[in-house]
Amino acid sequence: MNTHLTNIDYISLVKFSGDAWGSLYKDFLLKEVPQKAVLRLQSDEVVGIFVNGEFVEAANGRMLERVVCVEITSRLHAGTNRLTLKVGPKYFQKMAMAEHYRRHSWFSCVAAELLLQTSAGEQQIVTDESWQCEADDATPVMQVSSQVTKAEYDRLWAQAYLWSEAAPAAVPATVLDTVGEEYEAYRLQELPKLAQPEQVLEHTAIAKDGGWLLSWDNQETAPSVLLDFGRLEVGYLRLGYRAEADTTLELAFDYSETMQDFHPELVDPNATDFCSRSAPFCSMIFEKLKMTVTLKKGETVFLNLHRRAARYIRISLAPGSPAVWLESVAVHRCLAPAPTHGWFRCEDDRLNEMWEMGKYTLHINKHQEYESCPRHEMQYFSGDGTMDALIDYYAFGDWNMVDTSLCLHYEETGSGYVNNEFFNKNDMLWDYRAWRIITAYFHYVYTANNAFLRRHFDELATCLGWLIQRMNRNYLIYQIPVRDLLGNDIAVEWTGSADRLGEKPCLNVLLYKCLLCMAELGELLGDDRVTYWRELAEKVSKAINERLWNEQAQCYVDTYDSSYVPQDGNVLAVLFGVATGDRATAVMKTLQERNWSPYGSSIFSTDCDHQERSHHISPMFCTLEAETHFCAGDAAGGMELIHRLWGTMLDKGAKTFWEYMEDDATGRWPIPAHAWAGGCTYLLSAFVLGVRPAAPGYERLLFAPCGECKNARGVVPTVKGPVGVRSEVKDGVWQYTIALPEGLELETRLPEGAGLIVKRY
Repeated sequence: MNTHLTNIDYISLVKFSGDAWGSLYKDFLLKEVPQKAVLRLQSDEVVGIFVNGEFVEAANGRMLERVVCVEITSRLHAGTNRLTLKVGPKYFQKMAMAEHYRRHSWFSCVAAELLLQTSAGEQQIVTDESWQCEADDATPVMQVSSQVTKAEYDRLWAQAYLWSEAAPAAVPATVLDTVGEEYEAYRLQELPKLAQPEQVLEHTAIAKDGGWLLSWDNQETAPSVLLDFGRLEVGYLRLGYRAEADTTLELAFDYSETMQDFHPELVDPNATDFCSRSAPFCSMIFEKLKMTVTLKKGETVFLNLHRRAARYIRISLAPGSPAVWLESVAVHRCLAPAPTHGWFRCEDDRLNEMWEMGKYTLHINKHQEYESCPRHEMQYFSGDGTMDALIDYYAFGDWNMVDTSLCLHYEETGSGYVNNEFFNKNDMLWDYRAWRIITAYFHYVYTANNAFLRRHFDELATCLGWLIQRMNRNYLIYQIPVRDLLGNDIAVEWTGSADRLGEKPCLNVLLYKCLLCMAELGELLGDDRVTYWRELAEKVSKAINERLWNEQAQCYVDTYDSSYVPQDGNVLAVLFGVATGDRATAVMKTLQERNWSPYGSSIFSTDCDHQERSHHISPMFCTLEAETHFCAGDAAGGMELIHRLWGTMLDKGAKTFWEYMEDDATGRWPIPAHAWAGGCTYLLSAFVLGVRPAAPGYERLLFAPCGECKNARGVVPTVKGPVGVRSEVKDGVWQYTIALPEGLELETRLPEGAGLIVKRY
């Protein structure tokens, strides 16, 4: 008996004719409605989950080892139920067709487990040989191929992020009394399941009665309709239609906010801005996201199970295909459930809009883990995840997705995972090992989750060991070029640069911070390396200040090229305590003088003209730079940076926040929904409302509002319960009210002369 295996089978569906789609299904009898029913599923192909004929969610199969975990309690009833898995091809249609050409068959493989909690105990239904299969156009063959291992289950299945059906928890009356009844209405509102297009931009179809007739009769160009959904939506295209015969549609999903994908020929090939230079790359991705679908004869609904992110969708009738009447078009939204909501309101509507847009930008990047962006990567990057998690804590009070994300371990990406501290020097994104550690450390600070810490500590220690093994005799890491198998330079750090080499303040300050983080976490677990890590941190800090400080420039510089001011390393040096006192003040002043513009703070000083991204702004690092101002008591400086950067994106027409931003008044960015860009949401809750953990898991809460909004209200979710905040100015005197759980220790840092009312529940 193979004791390393579970009882969950991978069952394969093989088709030697017809299209790629088929169904695997299982009928099962329930004596009662279960108290809770959770389905976990893993597949490398697209799989739609249907319970009693109702669509629940889909696994996109785009990234390996992703486990979809959804609650389906409300979909079940006493009696016979049917769980159907509609399996299909690879996520990218062209790749699927290439595989089909080589194999002369379609192959899909899926493993699933349904756990039912009933009054009689726990019941398990798994994929095995008892399942049945069917397809509309051929006779498929079902085979059991292998089993889920216990190691896979413990690592990936047990820690998968749950899409819960749980209703929002009741908000204590004390919190509602503090912030006002408006929050209750906000908390209970839900986005409709279907997103409807806001307008038709252009069409060559015949519009009638709110629908469109797509027909080649008297048409020389493809009958089509181009729809604008108003902002980026993520989900599954849903078409209500009537067709007198099977017909084929061509679908195109545009991810940008300018229809750049649809009209790449309009981009100036001689332009120097990054958005234009990246047009070929964006168009390449766009070509992969085009697809054709077959609509069956009759009057019915078609649901495209390939998850897509798009603001604009073009639907065209394929050449020579029979006519079809589109009665309705919508996107079935794919958004992680959000049973708990943070909240922020103040007298400045632009700040309110920023807070909400940052929350939405994160929301469309939350799936089975934090995604870098929902179109290009659809994978977890630990550097992005550091900021994503901070936003999540304040916007949703979600403590689970960090654990899920860190359970994924792809060494070839920016997950930061390493399985051997001595090798892999040629891996990309060296700093993402450090971000992985910092993400986990912040998570512990906000949750005090000891099980989480024990689960990940050894791997985090290996990441730290990898960084230590890269140190030279100066106690610093010297960044060398990183190359792929063909010898091409690839990204060495978070900006995507392949050219930032040498001893860099960013990478080495991150090393310093990781040594301190691991020492603190190691002390909790009784690790014998704590003293070594702390002593090494002091040596690294000393080396940074001796070797990387430039007295003339009054900042830290890269040794390979010291002609510019790098925002990242200088911000982190202040934030993590490498720069203190007068040196910290000098760094912040230098950044304001040399990196700030009317639109934010540039990645490199604005007088630098040879770095590829010298005139670009990072919302992630502007968040951290604004935080240094708030922490230093310069709330006006932090608020000014918020208005310059996120205000400029609003002025440029952003509907979600962008990965980077051109340092000008008009330039746009081709990746318009990057979760790390929503840091304004974190800043407004953590520093304007002023609620932060002063001890792990909010055993002690720091209430330190910045005093910049005269009429601010908000709710901050914590692991102890929601905290309500209200600020007012009465007769020229600041008055604060805070509502928090009974027994939670409170530390305050208020503006001079301010009054405070503390309410407990």
